[in-house]
This record gives sequence, C-alpha cells and structure tokens, in this order.
Amino acid sequence: HKVHKLVEAVVSTQSTGEQMDRLEGMRRARMKLQQDVDEAAAVEAQKMKEREERARQEKIDDWERHVRGEGYKSKTKANDSSSSTLKKDNYNPLMGSGSTGGFKSSRPRRGGGGGG
Repeated sequence: HKVHKLVEAVVSTQSTGEQMDRLEGMRRARMKLQQDVDEAAAVEAQKMKEREERARQEKIDDWERHVRGEGYKSKTKANDSSSSTLKKDNYNPLMGSGSTGGFKSSRPRRGGGGGG
C-alpha cells in the first residue's frame, strides 16, 4: 500500500508531458533489452546449428570408417580421454591405502607411547 501511494504521489506531481517522456524512455529501454536478448538468441542458435552439423558429419565419418573396415567409432576421442585419467596406472582397490595416499588425519600426533 505504501509503495502504491508513493507512486500515485510521484505521478500526480509530474505533468502529462513528463509522464509521457518517462514512459517513452522505459519503452525504449525495454526495446533495447529485447534486442540484446534477440541477438544473443541468434548467436546461440547459430552455435547450436554448427554443433549439430559437426555431430552429423562425425556420424557420417564414423559410418564411412565402419564401411572401410576401420572400426565404427572414432578412435581419436578414446585416445584423448585416456591421457587424462583420474586414477593412477598402478591403482588397485584391493591393496588398501598403503603408501599411495588415502586418508590422512588432520589431528597432530603427539610423541610418546600409549599409556603407562
């Protein structure tokens, strides 16, 4: 209610010309924002079209490779992903933590024996 009354007070103190100028400015600002959104959407649509074309071409290449007997899927992706493995080559989950890292307590160890 307070905001509504404040808006009415501001509007009533402005002349009709000032109100029209303010509304026209708001309309221009909205149009500019809409134009920015439309341009961004057009750029994104173009990028999506290019991605779809690359995917289509890759499928064609995969099929041609398959027909020639070189394998169905592209091997370049498999080679790239193997170079960025998450596990070490000597990882064995059955060996426990050992010296390969694992859990390390953040509590400091005190010297000495256990009790007595």
